[in-house]
Amino acid sequence: MDGGYWFTNLRSRVRFAEAVEKLAAEGFGTFVEVSSHPVLTTAVQEVTDGTEGVVVAGSLRRDDGGLDRFLTSAAELWVRGVEVDWTALFADARPRTVDLPTYPFQRQHYWLVDDGAESEIGQDPVDAEFWSAVRGGDAGAFADELGLAEDAPLSEVLPALEMWRTRRAEKSELDSWRYDIDWVPAPARSDAR
Repeated sequence: MDGGYWFTNLRSRVRFAEAVEKLAAEGFGTFVEVSSHPVLTTAVQEVTDGTEGVVVAGSLRRDDGGLDRFLTSAAELWVRGVEVDWTALFADARPRTVDLPTYPFQRQHYWLVDDGAESEIGQDPVDAEFWSAVRGGDAGAFADELGLAEDAPLSEVLPALEMWRTRRAEKSELDSWRYDIDWVPAPARSDAR
């Protein structure tokens, strides 16, 4: 889009949507509106809605046009997968890296730490021997727990049962992390009209 494009747009109908569609179809995936206030980013997002891999952003904002705002916009592009050359910004000094943030005042990381131990959340101690036999693939102990003959065809059942148990344990553990809200209806007021 050279000066001739913009000159033509001044003298005739603006075909903005068609231009954006054509650019997106040709593989242009990053649209940055370089202006003091990005008003066309919404229009570009609407035109490219549903086009995979398209990133739309502005550069500055009204009453927020300094270097910090520009760098924030560049960072927004970078976290959305656009390659940003940061070398010009850090030419004089190498920035130090920092760990991920912790919860305020607790010095604990946001991310869960996998200690490698298999979770037995909610497991009944009575079932421990049964699931130990399943996990270990011990057909004899499994048959004893179920009260069956050891020569029963259990060799195919054990792996399927272990996969079922693992899925159930993971789902139970994930469900225990979920935050629940219970809605209780407020009693009707006697003075309600």
